[in-house]
Amino acid sequence: MIRHTPRLCPLVLLLAACGSDGGGGGGGTPDSAGTGGQTVTDGGDNQIDFVDLVDAAVTCDRPQPVVACPSPEAGALPYAPTGFEHTEDAFLTQNPDARYGADDLVGPETANGALTGRIARGRGLSANPVVNERVVFFTWDGTGRWANLGETRTGDDGKYSFAPPAFGTGSHKVYAVVAGDASCNRQGVYDWPAGTKAVLTDIDGTLTTSDGELLQEMSNASYDPAMYPGANDMLNAWSNLGYRVIYLSARPHQFRSMTEAWLVRHGFPDGPIYTADSLVLGEAAATYKKGVLAHLQSDLGVELSAVYGNADTDIEAYQGSNLTNDHIFIIGPLAGNSDTTAIADGDYTAHIASYIHPLSAITPPPVETPYCAAP
Repeated sequence: MIRHTPRLCPLVLLLAACGSDGGGGGGGTPDSAGTGGQTVTDGGDNQIDFVDLVDAAVTCDRPQPVVACPSPEAGALPYAPTGFEHTEDAFLTQNPDARYGADDLVGPETANGALTGRIARGRGLSANPVVNERVVFFTWDGTGRWANLGETRTGDDGKYSFAPPAFGTGSHKVYAVVAGDASCNRQGVYDWPAGTKAVLTDIDGTLTTSDGELLQEMSNASYDPAMYPGANDMLNAWSNLGYRVIYLSARPHQFRSMTEAWLVRHGFPDGPIYTADSLVLGEAAATYKKGVLAHLQSDLGVELSAVYGNADTDIEAYQGSNLTNDHIFIIGPLAGNSDTTAIADGDYTAHIASYIHPLSAITPPPVETPYCAAP
């Protein structure tokens, strides 16, 4: 997470310039050859070409593929750009970089909740709203096809809200595609029952080697933040045992896209990503994280088996959330502070071998019910 320390003054100043903008958060039958370019309407005058992403028969229990977002590879999403309706070319030229924010739905929230997000563009660290543009929602339906869930529009602040249909128990991805250029937010619908066991981790300085890695990525979009040795293997070890993984960062919403892209690029397991409504530092960051932890534990019934962090605010939030020190793991200069459990030498490898691998897998494993629309 971001700590308010003297060495981070340049980061604080740059982030402060961002402001507090940000967002919260048709099926078919399988065949051996795929859909072959099925075309349907989106409820308006536009047609959507569905793209088959597999070359063999699939069933409803096949996990959906990972699709790059918000800058998809050609052909990865089922929606061809239609052009922006109300956004001038000059605005796009002056604001070339996506600054998208979004939230995920978790646990009981999935029944009546809405996916919210914000579509914005900028140069450098700015974030200017993309106003009154169509956002079309898709999910992978488990049968080799994309399912169109509906659409909405962005408001004057670039934000949108969309209530998805009911999903089965499990972890699902919804793609909020901006019709103008087919870029998108990738959001999660994590329909987890109460009692779901999970681990939770901070990102900056906990998975990455320091808070300054974010600063370098913001300054240079091609920069790949350095990762602590074994960080991805550690969370995959938990995932392989059946535990869910939750990411909790003090980064503002507008950095969610780059956050998720980094996690996907380095092979981290999928899971909800919590980001802040605005820039939070110091005590505000601890308060924000305490609120998320309370929501997960008290409102959603998630049972946290381990939490990972690096900062004094992480320690404060974790110790104030009904977690014992033997389940609070701290890496970096503050490792072991306040009687927490240290991840030694800035390397998760020994922790994986000595702590995670001896654990038994969750039995039975979580039941997954993929979204599979009726033919």
